[in-house]
Amino acid sequence: MTSFSSVDTTGLKAAAAYLYEQVQDASFAVVLLSGDLGAGKTTLTQEVAHLFGLEGISSPTYSVLKSYDLPDGREMHHLDLYRTVSREELEVAGIMELFWKERGIFFVEWPKFLEDVLPHVPKILHVTCTLHPDGRREVAIT
Repeated sequence: MTSFSSVDTTGLKAAAAYLYEQVQDASFAVVLLSGDLGAGKTTLTQEVAHLFGLEGISSPTYSVLKSYDLPDGREMHHLDLYRTVSREELEVAGIMELFWKERGIFFVEWPKFLEDVLPHVPKILHVTCTLHPDGRREVAIT
């Protein structure tokens, strides 16, 4: 496990740099982001996207999925499954098909309906973001 901690965005930026190193050359990778609301999951994803050369990344809370073309031709998919109620909902929306293509870099917030269907992914990173009462944020990556 690798851990980053900070009261400002320094820890999130360091964690993002680490995640970027882990997925930058992958043709297919999934980053599962867990943690409380406001703990830094979206900010962490935005920081990694910035390292890929993307700007203007926003939370897909209401749209569930936002996809972006990376400069090298791959795609980055950002999912927020907070409002998702079942895996079937993801299948009907066509989101599961993206995983079955086995291509792209996926950042999945609130991955409760995906963890059991991703055993074939060559690179899965589990990220837990914690916001402590003193304002310190901690990011643990396994």
